[in-house]
Amino acid sequence: MSSAARTKFHLLSIALLSFLYCGCIHASEAQAADGVSAATRRLYPDRAFRIGLIELSDTQKVKGLVARSVKELRKAFFPYQIEIQQYASRDLEQAIKSKSVDAFIASSGFYWRMIPLGARDVATMISRTSPDPNHTSAITFITSRENTSISTLADMQGKRLSASYPTAFMGYRIGLAEIASRGYDPEKFFSSVSFSNAPGIGPIAQKVLNGQADVAFVQSCWLESLPQDKRSLYRVVAPIDDDSSACVRSTASYPSITVAVLRDAPAGAAREIAKVLLSMPADENGEHWGLATNFQSIDRVYRLLKLEHYAYLREWSVKRWIAAHKPWIMAFAFCLLLLICHSFIVGYLVRRRTEQLAQANAEKAAVERRLNSMFVRMEQFRKANTVGQLSSMIAHELAQPVGAAVSYCNGLRLLLQNDTLTKDKLISCLNGLDHGLTRVSNIIEKVRSYKKGNVDRDQKISLLEAVNNARDSISQQLLEGLAVKIRINSSLMVLGDYLEIELLFNNLISNAVAAAMRKDSPQVSICAQACGDKVVVQIENSGAYVSEQALAQLTIPFVSEKGSGHGLGIPISMSLAEANGGHLSYKRRADGGLIAEVTLRSASSS
Repeated sequence: MSSAARTKFHLLSIALLSFLYCGCIHASEAQAADGVSAATRRLYPDRAFRIGLIELSDTQKVKGLVARSVKELRKAFFPYQIEIQQYASRDLEQAIKSKSVDAFIASSGFYWRMIPLGARDVATMISRTSPDPNHTSAITFITSRENTSISTLADMQGKRLSASYPTAFMGYRIGLAEIASRGYDPEKFFSSVSFSNAPGIGPIAQKVLNGQADVAFVQSCWLESLPQDKRSLYRVVAPIDDDSSACVRSTASYPSITVAVLRDAPAGAAREIAKVLLSMPADENGEHWGLATNFQSIDRVYRLLKLEHYAYLREWSVKRWIAAHKPWIMAFAFCLLLLICHSFIVGYLVRRRTEQLAQANAEKAAVERRLNSMFVRMEQFRKANTVGQLSSMIAHELAQPVGAAVSYCNGLRLLLQNDTLTKDKLISCLNGLDHGLTRVSNIIEKVRSYKKGNVDRDQKISLLEAVNNARDSISQQLLEGLAVKIRINSSLMVLGDYLEIELLFNNLISNAVAAAMRKDSPQVSICAQACGDKVVVQIENSGAYVSEQALAQLTIPFVSEKGSGHGLGIPISMSLAEANGGHLSYKRRADGGLIAEVTLRSASSS
């Protein structure tokens, strides 16, 4: 074959192959079109596939991806129609309940609420700035740049809020969940909430610039989409800085726009839609579809807000109340346990202490009984001692006047025997007897007055008179050969009982005379002087030298240096001095003898 023929044959062959190739391609396309058509005819024999589209924000990236997705779905199901209808949130929910749609495109929060109605997600929107489909959508808290009073989430409390819808998941509820997670009550956190009830974000943010609101909830990445001059008008409140997104946000992040197919949709629709959406390449903004694997974070939002299928948490029940207040209940139970333990310990200690006190009281009662018994016995001894002292006092004090009376009687008897009794001597003896017996009577009456308790020791007494009477009551035989020198001012007056004062000085003068008579040239002197409210009387005798031991024994009862004495004179004198508010003490003289010093109350000072 010539070269020209070979060339012509090759050209014919190429042309034939090209024809066959194009024919095959057209055949394949025809077969494919027929296959889709046949599948579509089997899937949708009587009607078009219905997709509900929720009202979306005015973010161009979101709208662009949704528009491109709808276009691809229409192309994939051509020539059979796909009906796309936009709904408000409540209207779309009603359409799903009435089975008016087969699939829907909405927020992940709306999808989660529709799961009980048979919704099944097939694709979730992701972007270049938020590549993780589980962490794509969030809310940014913004305020005006001039408002410097709001910097933290706590600063927003009591302020005015601007948001989109009361039911908007990505525009409102995410923000409330963040507030609830910080421990605040989201329903009472803001003083007022202004809803735009429109999907546009611009009017929501504009309210913080116009002064109609203090804070606004906007979707994350909206602020970054603004020109720099407009972006500088706002300031982000409580921003969260992490690597999950390139956009600033103020809340946790959640899955974004989700495409879901309902359980009553024609068979194979979910697979066909997922195949179309997941095979779409990312656009110039990096927006495309992926699959989210964690919707539990959305469930946490509704649980924090007690909405939708967690609305029962708003109803009071014992179980939920216990679960909500478990830490406080445990703290109360712990405090109650501590209180019970404290009460038990205190009760035990009280019982133990009560037993000890009862035992101590019993011992005290026994001691008191013993003391009372001892007091009774001591009182009996005291009374016996008092009787003995009174008896001794009577015997001591009556001894002198009775002795004087006996002396006068003996004198009368001698005068009669000698027949020398004259009238003057008789009168002298009778006067002596009368004085002695009168003194005896006075002493007896004084002892009786002690028993009656009517002793008057505040009488004004002439000290000189009392001392002279005490001296004159002493036996003249005892005073024979001794002169008692008395140097007392007649104006000195003391307070006391006259008879007791007289008996006091009678004993002291008698003892001083008896002590002085033991030495040659006996001397007894009495002097007195006023010292303020007291009167000091000194009775000095020139007796024998007195040792320290003898001086200490002067005040001991029943100890006497006289052979015939009972040792009661000085103790009785001390008692009489103290009973009248005075004091009796002794001191030695350098030349021998003693000085008895009596301190009495002065009547002049009173």
